[in-house]
Amino acid sequence: MVLTPRVLESLYTFLRQTPPFHRWKLPEADEVEFRVSYTDVFGHCQRLASGRFCIWLSAKRIEHTYVALEVMAHEMVHVHVGISDGSAHHGKRFRYHAAQVCAHHGFDMRAFCLRKHRRCWRC
Repeated sequence: MVLTPRVLESLYTFLRQTPPFHRWKLPEADEVEFRVSYTDVFGHCQRLASGRFCIWLSAKRIEHTYVALEVMAHEMVHVHVGISDGSAHHGKRFRYHAAQVCAHHGFDMRAFCLRKHRRCWRC
């Protein structure tokens, strides 16, 4: 799979229109920066000084569409939780919303958390 910022934007736009994302009032895709990284971390989400979110997905780690969708969904949970309470960690609120995403999209909850950081062992 070839990842480009435009592909990431398309993944985000698609997921944003599906449950539970469509109820979360996430920013439009043109309000989010999308970048491709080449690190060992599958994905990353950061709120920039401008207040916009930036989502990176790793071309080094992501080889299949399913994984790209799963990682993008994971980062979108971070956006949602970050908007509502500024939190960026994998705490209770993150896991609550991640469980909703996994139920709707058929993602395995443990893989959904572990694939990203290998540190989110509580999920």
